[in-house]
Amino acid sequence: MTLAGFPIPLPPQLSFLAKPLPVFLVNIAAWMVLAAFIYWVAMPLIRRFTLALPGEVEDIVLGIIRRPLALLVLVIGIRVSIRYLQAAEDLQRLLIRLSMTVIVALVGHIAGRLIRDVLVYYGESWARRTESQVDDILLPVLSLFGPLLLFTIGALIVLPMWGVDVSSVLLGAGVLGLVLGLALQETLSNIFSGLSLLIEAPFKRGDLIRLVSGKVCEVQRLGLRSTTLLSLDEQATIYMPNKVLAADYLVNLTKPTAEQRCSVSVSVEASNDLTLVKDTLYRIAAGHPGVVASNLAKKTASILSQAEKIRAWAGGLSAEDPTRFELEKMAADNESAIERLAREGRVNDQLVLLKEEIRNMIRSIRSRETSGLSRAEVAEILNEHVNPVDNTVRTLAEQCRDWSTTPDRWLNDHDYWQQRRLWDSRNEELLRHWNNLKNCITNPDERVELRLDDLSAVLIDWLDKEYKIVPGEWKDPMVEIKNVSADSAELELHYYVDNIRLEMDGRPRRIRSELNHLIKHEFVQEGIWS
Repeated sequence: MTLAGFPIPLPPQLSFLAKPLPVFLVNIAAWMVLAAFIYWVAMPLIRRFTLALPGEVEDIVLGIIRRPLALLVLVIGIRVSIRYLQAAEDLQRLLIRLSMTVIVALVGHIAGRLIRDVLVYYGESWARRTESQVDDILLPVLSLFGPLLLFTIGALIVLPMWGVDVSSVLLGAGVLGLVLGLALQETLSNIFSGLSLLIEAPFKRGDLIRLVSGKVCEVQRLGLRSTTLLSLDEQATIYMPNKVLAADYLVNLTKPTAEQRCSVSVSVEASNDLTLVKDTLYRIAAGHPGVVASNLAKKTASILSQAEKIRAWAGGLSAEDPTRFELEKMAADNESAIERLAREGRVNDQLVLLKEEIRNMIRSIRSRETSGLSRAEVAEILNEHVNPVDNTVRTLAEQCRDWSTTPDRWLNDHDYWQQRRLWDSRNEELLRHWNNLKNCITNPDERVELRLDDLSAVLIDWLDKEYKIVPGEWKDPMVEIKNVSADSAELELHYYVDNIRLEMDGRPRRIRSELNHLIKHEFVQEGIWS
């Protein structure tokens, strides 16, 4: 008899097993044993091994394919064993068609489950941690069209086996596609506009954008047909068609940073000393902890000086005056921000040091890589540059963690933990970028050996664009004389708010209100206003 394609001699007593039906049944029994072995022995053993590995994806995959795989092996066994049956040709053809149909259905079922329960499920989790928006929109496309594509492929395989002419089906599908294209023209326009927004990436999830209407909204999700926005004024969800967003003029308020320029306009009599007016406005802005400054050590002194003035103002009020309590609280709150600012200053200094060390490493690599790097040159680069940069990177991540965990008096729990997650994510990205670059330098191959300087420059570019921008002097408060006449002078105080996303996006309004309050008091004290 023949078992799984191999001839097996039988003793005379078992010669009856050489007949077609017994051979067929024995082969089926053998395939059933193999399927049972896979289901009851092989898969549990493999799963026991994968459970010891980090992560759960492989365990989920094994759980998905265990039963369908065993059934697939059994059906394949039936398909292979049919030839031993020597039944009528029409019956054999029918059985082959049935078995192949079941095989295609099982393969499609396994692929569909893997797409839904692995690629889409874990892809969404991964997408939330990545900077790119590509996966944010490709995953819904995969979830929506993946099963449809699998069904179409399966139908194109199975239908010809049953004598169905698929050319007519394809022709009908083409006509149907044309009709649907015309009927869904608006929807398709939004989909292609969404792809355009995805490629150009004018914004990402969490960014603040200003629409043509003047509404300021937070981007919550970029979908296939529409983009979900949260209006900050109404705290209402807006579903904006992608076609409208792609065609409109947008302002991204959080790019390149969440620091936003704001202004306060004042008008004084022309007889005033404008230098005194400008100095007073600058001093008030420089002493506010929420206003950006390039020199944080100098800013600390300004905050302390401002707090003393506020307390002196409060001391001149009666104990029952509610304004006195508000002023004393403002002074205490401003002083409480000094520790956080000091830690941010250390982060800025460390970041400047890191970028300078990377630039020195780039210069060293460029002086050596013209003819390729020898082992000795790689060792020199590691000792002179890579190891110091590695220490600086890890120190920066630690200092950034200390800064982000330092309490901010004005933040609620939502803002605090959102900032914690943001900087934890950025530190993870920093370490990932650096470790990838370090591995390329430590073990350079022919693909990257002559591009190590460019790869290092990419890290600096990422630090500037995605990690943290150290404020320059041009972001310090500045007072501009807008207009002067015989009777009056108009001045404008320009300043940057450190992070417009904090305090439920209300930090700019609070800072403007406090500055206006202080300006009025100081102008009266200085005799600028009567």
